[in-house]
Amino acid sequence: MLIEGKIGLVRSSKLQHPTEGIPYIRMQHYDLQGNWHFHDVTRVQVTSEELENFELKAGDILFNTRNSYELVGKVAIWPPKKPGCVYNNNLMRMRFPQDVLPSWVSYQMIAPEFRHSLESVKSATTSVCAIYGKNLLPQKLYIAPLREQHRIVKKIESLTTHSRKAREALDAIPPLLDQFRQSVLAAAFRGDLTADWRAENLDVESGEELLRRVEEERRIEWEKFEFNRMKARGKTPKNSKWKERYKIPEIPEVSNLPEIPSSWQWVKLSTLCIEIGDVDHKMPKAQSDGYPYISTKDFLPSGAIDLNNSKKISEEDYIKLCRKISPEKGDILLSRYGTVGEVRVVEDSQPFQASYSIAILKVVSKDLSRFIGLGLSSEILQSQIKFWSRGVAQPDLGLKHIKEFAFPVPPVAEQIEILHRAESLLDAIMNIEVAYKSNESYLAQLDQSILAKAFRGDLVPQDPTDEPANILLDRIRAEREKAQKAKKKTKRKKKS
Repeated sequence: MLIEGKIGLVRSSKLQHPTEGIPYIRMQHYDLQGNWHFHDVTRVQVTSEELENFELKAGDILFNTRNSYELVGKVAIWPPKKPGCVYNNNLMRMRFPQDVLPSWVSYQMIAPEFRHSLESVKSATTSVCAIYGKNLLPQKLYIAPLREQHRIVKKIESLTTHSRKAREALDAIPPLLDQFRQSVLAAAFRGDLTADWRAENLDVESGEELLRRVEEERRIEWEKFEFNRMKARGKTPKNSKWKERYKIPEIPEVSNLPEIPSSWQWVKLSTLCIEIGDVDHKMPKAQSDGYPYISTKDFLPSGAIDLNNSKKISEEDYIKLCRKISPEKGDILLSRYGTVGEVRVVEDSQPFQASYSIAILKVVSKDLSRFIGLGLSSEILQSQIKFWSRGVAQPDLGLKHIKEFAFPVPPVAEQIEILHRAESLLDAIMNIEVAYKSNESYLAQLDQSILAKAFRGDLVPQDPTDEPANILLDRIRAEREKAQKAKKKTKRKKKS
């Protein structure tokens, strides 16, 4: 039935130009739903023969032959009023006879039965997945009378229009939730969220008293931490001279910082932590079993840390890394390389180690962990993270800068109230996200159900007056044979 299946034109990135030449269509210019996005199309120089062979025409179907495992096999129909474009070699152009609607074919190629058949012909490596033409072209497609094709396509488009509008409405939800989440955190850490609470609780400790108490607690906890670390290294101190190494963190410069309530205090993040560090930068050897060794890819969207599917290291390497620092329950993890600024609070006692791409913050009091974790996720701290992150391709946040972050600290009683109010609102946001994902999944299933029903022949009633499909196929075969003979004749003329 296929008239042509042709892989596209090879042009390296060096031969692509933003303004000069013919538009060069690549796999990123359409999505899984077949929608086109032309905002970053580059251009290439082509010969007249290449333009003749590779120009896209209205109704051409493009099939993505190489991509990630999830995205390979994307299908889209080339739109009208887009002449003079060629396409990349990661795409196959398919053309069908005029009695076969492009939309009939494209819907069929994204329907469950066809997508399932592609699973068995995917060739995957660690970085890319391919569906080769020799495996794609033998796949089965159904043919129906032309008038029935029109009826089915019209019905599919009618039904999916409703789901598309619902999806567009759903797509507006995540950005709104992100804005709401940041608004909650911003209000929490500039004092707006608990303004009414402060008006009713005037007898809280002053900022100066708060700072003095925090510094006293920090010194006590630092001495405990240092003593245990020296003991673990086999260097039990014989006197208390080592305590002189303790450094009192300075007060941050507040002239450029936002205004906070008078009972709050700006402190450096190092004031709230007895240690901010990371492990040695030499990567330990991975093995099939052992202690989890996590990186930022093990930070789950839910806020948890995936220890089950992380890299594993030997006990020997684990112990060696722990001599410098090791994460424990109540510590805070802050991504500092590549993906910068993601925050996780360690909620579990299971032993693991974090790679050097993650800073480990050992807070003065475990009761502070959730509060500091929320603060690090707020705009007031994220803006500092963004400012101090070096590099463009691979941002890198230095430990010395993390220690210098300015952090707003309210009295303990208000910290508790902030946590209660902020987490209640954030839980509500999470519940909305769960509902959003559920509805998104339902819409995807609904569209697939419509397509499955269409190509079982159950979506629209059949019309006995339609031309039988076998007659249509006979005509297509005859036209194809005629075209092939004409093509061979033209080739012979060119040779002579």
